[in-house]
Amino acid sequence: MKKLFIAALIIAAATTTAFANIADVNNKSALHFKNKFTKAVNVNWTSDINYDKVTFNTDGQQVSVFYTPQGQLIGTSTNIGFDKLPKKAITAVTSEYTYPEYSLKECIRFENADGDVQYFVSMDKGGEYVAFEVDETGAISVLKK
Repeated sequence: MKKLFIAALIIAAATTTAFANIADVNNKSALHFKNKFTKAVNVNWTSDINYDKVTFNTDGQQVSVFYTPQGQLIGTSTNIGFDKLPKKAITAVTSEYTYPEYSLKECIRFENADGDVQYFVSMDKGGEYVAFEVDETGAISVLKK
């Protein structure tokens, strides 16, 4: 169930935003962010009924951090290159979703508050969008078609 929630969170965050003033964000979230991500620039907070999200740049990379409305860390996501997926994941994806039939749209590495890592990939096939989770063993779970 936790994986389903995180997957839904990633998909929703990639497709919707509602701008939030930092004053509207839980103080615990803002304090955690300020203390943990001291090199953050271009900080932008958004809010949804289910989570607060802060997107920023650090060390040349765009990062998003998600918090519950109560200020608890959900996890951190970064866009990565397809070649940064685990080798077994790359093999599984390229054998099932072949190029040029499918084109890569986005590849995300998500690390939850416990340090567990998940990978989410979205692809396009002539206007048909598919999003899935792929793990280090190469197991693919389709999330949205």
